[in-house]
Amino acid sequence: MSDADDGCRIAGGTGMAGEFLRKFSGKGLVPERLTESPAFLLALAMGAGITVLLATRFGFPVSTTLALAGALTGTGLATAPDEVQLARLWDTFGKPLMLSPQVAVGTRILVVGRIDCTPREGSTRAPRVVVGAPPTT
Repeated sequence: MSDADDGCRIAGGTGMAGEFLRKFSGKGLVPERLTESPAFLLALAMGAGITVLLATRFGFPVSTTLALAGALTGTGLATAPDEVQLARLWDTFGKPLMLSPQVAVGTRILVVGRIDCTPREGSTRAPRVVVGAPPTT
């Protein structure tokens, strides 16, 4: 890939992050005057866009929502550190991010039952975790 290709990806990612920001305004997380500043929005969009580009390029899992939340928090802390509402960030992003895997596993156990990660016959994978009671025969 050429530098021109990377430049196009950055510009496209930045534009998408800016559009996403309009839908996800960040109001209540950073001061409203910042969400109306073109310079702040450009820094935010570039931060999120470059994060997604780099994560994709290096093969890391990527979430545009979390990239934007990180860019919003970082840009807010760099611009107005005393005015960023970190408690709202925790309530809006932190708790759901921490709780969603537990809710998913709990729901799976309630709906389907036991989670058995033992290897199948002939598999070379080592057993991992077994949750729940052994199956009855």
